[in-house]
Amino acid sequence: MDIIQITADTWRLDVRIKRDGKQYRIREPFTGGRKAALARVHEIKKELADRAKEDTGSLTVGTFGEVLSFYLKRHTVAHSGHYFTRLKSDLGEVPLSHLRDRFDRWLMLMGETKTKDGRVFSPASLNRYTAWAKAAINYGIKRGTIRGPNPLLSFEKQRETPRDLPFSETDERNLLNAVDQRAPHLSALVRFALAVPVRVSEALAMQRGDVDLFNGCVRSRQGCMKGARMAATKPLPPDPLVQHHFRHLPADCEAVWYRTENGRNVPIRSFINAWRECVRAAGLPGFRFHDCRHVAVTRMLNAGTPAQVVAQIAGWTSTAMIRQYYKLDGAAALALVRFLPASGPERVHSGVLTQTASSASG
Repeated sequence: MDIIQITADTWRLDVRIKRDGKQYRIREPFTGGRKAALARVHEIKKELADRAKEDTGSLTVGTFGEVLSFYLKRHTVAHSGHYFTRLKSDLGEVPLSHLRDRFDRWLMLMGETKTKDGRVFSPASLNRYTAWAKAAINYGIKRGTIRGPNPLLSFEKQRETPRDLPFSETDERNLLNAVDQRAPHLSALVRFALAVPVRVSEALAMQRGDVDLFNGCVRSRQGCMKGARMAATKPLPPDPLVQHHFRHLPADCEAVWYRTENGRNVPIRSFINAWRECVRAAGLPGFRFHDCRHVAVTRMLNAGTPAQVVAQIAGWTSTAMIRQYYKLDGAAALALVRFLPASGPERVHSGVLTQTASSASG
């Protein structure tokens, strides 16, 4: 029903149209005669038709690059934009009709390609490329810009091997010494990251206004974390250098993490080159800044922090991710294991089940 009369000159307009399986609807009250109400109904139908045309008719999809552009116009992927950049660069000109075979060959090639630091692309990275490509195509199908099934629907995730990089106390000393000598502006940040789970994007987005010294915490703002709708509060670790850093933030820079250039304090935008130099000097060429996050999660759990609290600080909606992160310090974890004493006369000594003398004689 497009028009419902309420009183002699009051109407409720409820206009709907359907295009490519999607419904468009406008509801509004109207005051006036019936002829004027019907004229308004026709205007609304035209507005809805224009809206549907904008959604489905503004793009004639021919290539994978057009699909990605259509998706990016309506989605924010601030922390994953590099995936789209590479997909468009390598596969943007591929017609959708040929995408399945080309994408398969592209994944094989990427699996043999080395990154700037000499590593090949991991299955986890390739799975993220596939997931974003599928998401963009699925969105085009939902909006009606693509006909037919998703050509990448049959692509399965590659098996991922969780990172299990050992990080001893000696490794930590070597890393911190290298940072203090070669990139001292990162000293407090690295110590913070080894104690509190934080991503690069979260850390570099922190502002002086996010710091709460009274409660001893700093807030990672909504939209700055990997889950754009999430926010988290990070505790300030007791490390003296970190405490001093947060208590003496300069007035001329809003960013929490900064460096001094020409007498001015400026925000740190990126530190990838400095980080690579430090880990090479420390003898840890495979250690990434994100691995600090694994170390921090494990240490928090080993110190007795409840898993739910660790998940909240890390920015996870559940504790499921802990299974991937808690694996770096098995020796420290074993030190926390407690066994209940055996009940009754039976005791366990060196793996051998024995009985007390009194019970044996009986």
